[in-house]
Amino acid sequence: MLLLVITDLQGNTEPAINFNGLEINEEVNGDFSLSCTFLRTEHNRHAWPLIAEESLIEHDGHEFRIKNINKGHSRKPVSARHIFFDLIGHHVYSINGGTKTPGDAFSFILDGSGWTFEVVDNIPAALLPNFGEDNAISLIRTACIAFNCEIKIMPGKHIQIYKQIGKDEDHQFRYNHNIKTINENVNTDNLFTSIRGFGGNGLEVTYVSPNASKFPHADAADPVRDEEITEAETMTEMLKQTLIDYPEVSIELEAIMLEGAELGDKVWLIHEPLGIEFQTRIMVKKSRPQSPSGDTVTLGNRRQQMSDLLTETKIEIKENQKQVQSRIEQTNERIALEVEALNEGIAAIQLEYDNVSIRVEEFENSLAQINTRADNILLSVADLGDEIDAANAQISIQAGLISSKVEQRDYNGNVIASLINQSADAVEIEANKINLNGITNVAETLTLGTGFGSYARINFNGNYSSISTDSGSGMVLSMSGNLTLDALNLEFFGTHVDLSTASRITWGNNGPTNAQYAANAGNAQTLNGYTASDFSRSGHTHSGYVRDAFSQGLELYIDNSTGRMVVRRNGSVLGAVPWA
Repeated sequence: MLLLVITDLQGNTEPAINFNGLEINEEVNGDFSLSCTFLRTEHNRHAWPLIAEESLIEHDGHEFRIKNINKGHSRKPVSARHIFFDLIGHHVYSINGGTKTPGDAFSFILDGSGWTFEVVDNIPAALLPNFGEDNAISLIRTACIAFNCEIKIMPGKHIQIYKQIGKDEDHQFRYNHNIKTINENVNTDNLFTSIRGFGGNGLEVTYVSPNASKFPHADAADPVRDEEITEAETMTEMLKQTLIDYPEVSIELEAIMLEGAELGDKVWLIHEPLGIEFQTRIMVKKSRPQSPSGDTVTLGNRRQQMSDLLTETKIEIKENQKQVQSRIEQTNERIALEVEALNEGIAAIQLEYDNVSIRVEEFENSLAQINTRADNILLSVADLGDEIDAANAQISIQAGLISSKVEQRDYNGNVIASLINQSADAVEIEANKINLNGITNVAETLTLGTGFGSYARINFNGNYSSISTDSGSGMVLSMSGNLTLDALNLEFFGTHVDLSTASRITWGNNGPTNAQYAANAGNAQTLNGYTASDFSRSGHTHSGYVRDAFSQGLELYIDNSTGRMVVRRNGSVLGAVPWA
């Protein structure tokens, strides 16, 4: 006995037995509804008050919600849609767009709805920009368009996702021969037999359909323009997919002629009046359980209407057999864009409310990255060609600081790095070597070394000269050539001036007037500016200027009366020699 189970909004449940005109209509990615007329009989007396708006009707495991009812005294014609469409009340309030798999998308849509799903076929990821902020039914339709997939509604609040539902058993039917039509519709409004495509680098391709001779009056379709396509073969495939070069046909026939046929099944149709053979599908199935012979199916070849914005176009790049894939992730907080040339490199951009990151990476070779924040801009470049010999450079820009760093790892694993930090009041340079080419001016103080007692050195290239601190607290001035000190006043504040290694000491006209002696003149060839030739018969005396090792005054003079050179110490004559 065929019965329908009625459940009202309070959860009361009763079976209904007496009804007529029961019809279930199901379409590919479309309507799934039930209609019938309930009769007021003794058998329906318990169910009769439950048959009302929003009540549920259960049939064959599926539940349908009454949306339209005519409450007559003895009859109640009703129209009910599948509870799947109750998902129109399930609103998704967030955004989760980008490149998604069907599993990702349907998990996001159905989260918290009580519905489950399974992805039956292998369906590639697709772009879903700004995905969210809508009701679940609208989002499911958007996802089906983007993934070019179809859903099958199952009992128990479950959805199956297919690339295309139905079987393909290569059945062939010939118009007006082995099928009997109930209703036929042929539409040529969208029939075109030629189309032109314009791509990048001046690419222009024209495609003419093989059906052009059958429909000579067909117009040309609107052109396709895509600057990303640069290969003629790729453009031709795009044009073939875009062009509709046959009439859109819809034929309703008795289901008994397609015994065992299910929704979505493929059927080849030979249409002799049009002179074409094409593949159709069972797009609509109407079941009449009370009169199975009245079941009908509708064959159709009309393509699904897809939004240009959300349609995924897959293009194989054949140049050098490269394989490229892209990905976009989008949430309320972040948008991430990524393009990858497999085994070659990857480019990525991530946008967040407080950070923008740009990254370009060449696999096993180099990496460039820019991070931009409100308080910092970071730029970095790295050479990743070798695990041992690697280098990277980095610049960080902040409101109060600019920092740049260059780092390299040599073949011994040692890290060599240089760093420059610039703030409003200081510039700090840290490196093993700092080369200053050109004139360098120091305003006030130049400090060498890190602290008291530290070693510091200035080398003068070319003449092997240097100024450095010794191991103690002194300073060493080392010259390979002459040293000239040119100043108005030259002052020595030390307690000891050591001239022990000097081979010559010369005093000019402005020599020290109070220098009475030189305690240790060594091998000096001159004394107080006078040489040996100054000791002549003219009577020069030089007493008081020289002292011996015992600090005794020595005098050397010529006695003109005796013709002798006299040596006197402390006023006493030591001896004389003839002066020739």
